[in-house]
Amino acid sequence: MKKENTNEYRQQETARELTKLEGGFIDAMADPETKSQTNAAIKAGYSEKSARRIASRLMTKVDIWTAIEIRKAEYLRNANIKTEYILGAAVMNMMVTVDVGLTHLKF
Repeated sequence: MKKENTNEYRQQETARELTKLEGGFIDAMADPETKSQTNAAIKAGYSEKSARRIASRLMTKVDIWTAIEIRKAEYLRNANIKTEYILGAAVMNMMVTVDVGLTHLKF
């Protein structure tokens, strides 16, 4: 019976909803411009005085660091798509520029 209660507790714990501050921390940690966990906690809205302690505590929670890794992967995937789009547009611009340049040349 005790085993069932422990499993129920774990299921409830893993299915919990993140607070707004925790979500902000996850977003900040996934941002490549964030320099540290403390900086991420401050960006999320935690006080500067307690940010280091809270960031350390948050990083011990499996659901938090799992969400950070998922968010980082999403960020990288989106960055890749943007890079491909930008490179494709640059190549098209170069082709048009070369094409326009060639029309002015006389052979």
